[in-house]
Amino acid sequence: MGNGLPFASQSAAQVNDMSAHETVDPKLFAQAMTWVCRMRKPGDDLEDPYTDPGVRQAAFADWLRASPRHVWAYFQATEYFKELRKYAPPISPVRAPAEFEPKLRQAAHPRPPISG
Repeated sequence: MGNGLPFASQSAAQVNDMSAHETVDPKLFAQAMTWVCRMRKPGDDLEDPYTDPGVRQAAFADWLRASPRHVWAYFQATEYFKELRKYAPPISPVRAPAEFEPKLRQAAHPRPPISG
């Protein structure tokens, strides 16, 4: 891992071979945007399966190492995020009190009624 970067196993040539004109697969871009959000504001995503920061970092590193396309998609997503922030007004996230979080999670993922 030489320089300690999570994607250090990817050669610079592999990443540089992807030209700026190459489009990122929409599903891969969505994954990359999810990682951008998770890594920028850990804990704000109620659906984030990584409650432990070390586990989240390791999962992110694994995702980046999986393919040079993941590195490229993450780069594109961070650039898109930066561009978006230029035009979006600053917002203060409003969080529900902790006591309501289980109810919000349940509302976001309702379970089908048990028939019987």
